[in-house]
Parts: sequence; structure tokens; C-alpha cells
Amino acid sequence: MRWGRSIKTRLILWNALVVMLIYGIAATLIYIFVRTRLESLVMEKLDESLNVVCTVVYQSGGDFYDWYHLGHDIPFLIMQDGQHAYHTTAWTRLDLPLHMQREDFKNDLKDHILDEGHYTLKSRKVQTGIEEMHNFLVVLAMEDSETRESIDGLAAKLSSGAYFILLLALAGGTFLANRALKPMKLITQKARQISAQSLSERLPVVHPKDEIGQLTIVINNMLDRLEGSFDRLKRFTSDASHEFRTPLTSIRSIGEVALKHNLNRQKYREAIGSMLEETERLTQLVNNLLILTRGDAGKVKLVFAQEDLISLINDVIEELRILAEDKNINLSFTHSDDIVLNIHKATLQHAVTNVLHNAIKYTPKSGRVKVTVSQTKDNCARVDISDNGPGVPADVRDKVFERFFRIDDARSRTNGGAGLGLSIAKWAVELNGGTIEFVDNPEGSRCRIILNNSKRGNKHE
Repeated sequence: MRWGRSIKTRLILWNALVVMLIYGIAATLIYIFVRTRLESLVMEKLDESLNVVCTVVYQSGGDFYDWYHLGHDIPFLIMQDGQHAYHTTAWTRLDLPLHMQREDFKNDLKDHILDEGHYTLKSRKVQTGIEEMHNFLVVLAMEDSETRESIDGLAAKLSSGAYFILLLALAGGTFLANRALKPMKLITQKARQISAQSLSERLPVVHPKDEIGQLTIVINNMLDRLEGSFDRLKRFTSDASHEFRTPLTSIRSIGEVALKHNLNRQKYREAIGSMLEETERLTQLVNNLLILTRGDAGKVKLVFAQEDLISLINDVIEELRILAEDKNINLSFTHSDDIVLNIHKATLQHAVTNVLHNAIKYTPKSGRVKVTVSQTKDNCARVDISDNGPGVPADVRDKVFERFFRIDDARSRTNGGAGLGLSIAKWAVELNGGTIEFVDNPEGSRCRIILNNSKRGNKHE
């Protein structure tokens, strides 16, 4: 990573930029205020002296002797009707021009720079006379070198102060950036230590209420999910291996026994039949895994259409009724009026089949399985599949939908289950925008599927 792109560098530079911007605005305002104030003081003093001279000129009516009494310490010049009339010795000493016109001034002001210093000249027109009117132009000079030096000195100090403020801003920005990013450094060091073998480790949360703390909490939550995913993946791999190993071991054992002994035709047929049963179990397991894998990969093409839910469930019941009759199970179906939903028929039918098949499989002989379809107040369809079997304990109701999960391994293997049926059912129901869960039931279990009536477009999942 290049230094110019680091967060620390950007924080330092942005801090310096903001500080310098604030300093620049403050320094400009201070300079303008001080300069305006000092110049106004010079102009007030200049106006005061000019007023005195102009008053004497006006009252004298053009009398030279009255002007003479003003003294020679004040440098001023008097022009009468465009001609030189009078000037003081101070004016001559400054080597100022003896002939000046009003056009030489801009807004009655003019600058004059000498070796001794800087002078500001101000002019004013005076009309006076008793029998004959005369036009006088009074020009007065006043030195303002100290004022200008003070203004220039202030500008120099403010400019040099900018370098100090810049260094201070960079130092302060570095301190603040280091302090602000210190938790990030700890997080980075800790994150480098976390691997697939140590997903239980978590990042340190220094200040849980600030932005970095919130980000750390989010990352820790993500690590929780990753750890759960890795654990499920490990368990899935272990369970899948075990599920494949059991039928494969049976097939191999049956084959070895058949080869080692000289069996009659009937025994060989029985051995081949047992091997075919195990092969069928393997095929079913592979098909179920393929369905889940394609679902996880988003490769299942879904075409939603308006379907009659009652008809769909009735078809499932009729398909599985023979299994219920073999166990003398009373399989009943209660429903309200026709309910038409926008669903993907095949996947939802698969889900209902798996749940109902589970209910029949784990219900004891001469038991009861009841399917009830109703409509909720918010216009959703509710499908309840209940039985009087061993039931599902409350503490594992969420886990039963995990892949290869079994409440009772022995019971599941006896019934030929691999623990994938309910996982497929959950996936299929959620594809159709619904939810599935096990709820309380006075006896046995009750699986509830809720389907909303919102429209869904065709998509790939």
C-alpha cells in the first residue's frame, strides 16, 4: 500500500487542510480588520488637519497672510484658479510638486513615496471671495509610514504563523489519527491470526459505541456465521460420509457372504434383493443431496403459476395413503374452500410429501395423521400436518431442519431415513415464499407451513 493512499495519511491531510482553512479565514479577517482600523485612524487625522486648512482658506477670502499664520510644519499646497498660490516649507522639504490639479487625485487621494517614507495626499476644493469668486484647491500631505509598516508587519506575522499552524496541524493530526486508528491496528493484528482452524477467535471490541466498535461487532457476527457454516459443513461431510458408508458396507458384506458360500438360487436372489435395496437407498440419498446442492448453487429453474393448494395436497395424500394403510393409520384431510396460490407446484408438492411421509413413518401402527388446510386472517394459507407419534422435543425443533440431523439415530436408521427430508422441505417452502416450523401439539408432533398469497415472478434459484 502506498503511503498516499492510507487512511492515516488521508486523516492527517484532511485535518491539516481544515485547520489551515480555518486559520486562513481567521487571519484574513484579522488582517482586514486591523488594516481598515489603522487606515481609518490615518484618514481621520488627515481630515482633521485638512479641515483646519480649508477653514482658514475659506474664511480668509484668499488672503496670503492668514495662510502664513498656519505655520510651516504642516506640508500643504494651495492652488488658486489653477495656479500656484502658496505652499509651506514642509511641502518643499518633501520635494512634492508645486503644481497639482484635481484630476491628479483619485477620490481626492494620492500616494507619494519618498526615501524618508510614505505620504498620503488628500485634496479638497474650496470656493471663496467677496466681490469675485475664486476656486481654491487645498492639498495636504501626511506621513503614514508607521501605519503601513504595522500593516505589513502584521501580514508577515500572519504568513509566518501559517507555517507554525501547519506543523501543529500535521502533528496534531498524526496524534489524533494514531489514537483513532489504534483499535484498527489491534483488529488487524487479531484478524491475521484467525484462520479456518481458529474461527472461534473474535476481534477485540475496544469502544463498542463508536463506528469502529460497531464495525468490529458486525465482523464478529460475521465470524459467528462463518464458524457456524464451517461447523455445519464439517458435520455435513462427516454425516454424508457416514450415510454413504453404511449402505456401501452392507452391499459389500452381502456380496462377500454370497461369494464365500455356495448358496442356492433363492439365497442368491435374496442377496441380490438386499443389495438392490441398499442401492435404492444410496440413489435416494444422492438425489436428495443433488436437490439441495442445486438449490444452494441457485440452479433450480422456477416457474410460478396459480395452483389449487387443496388439489395439490389431496394428490400427495392419495399417493401416500397406501403407506398409511400398511400401518393401519387413520389418515384424514380437513380443508376450507378452494385456496389458489401463486406457487411452484413441483417444489411445494415435494415439501408436503416429505413432511407427510415423515409423519406416517414415525407414527405407530393404528395411529392418526391429520392434514388441515385453512386460511388465516391476513389471507395466508396454513397447512398443519399433525400425528400422535413420538413428537419433536421443543429444544430441537429448529435443528430438525438441518441436514442429516436426527432426533434418534437408531429410530431413523431403522426407518431408512438419512435426515434430509425436512431440509428439502424447508428449502422448498422458502422458495415459495413460505415458512415451516414445528409447533406445540397435545400429543405427537405438528408441522405448520404458512404460505402467503403474494405474486412471485419466474426466476432461477
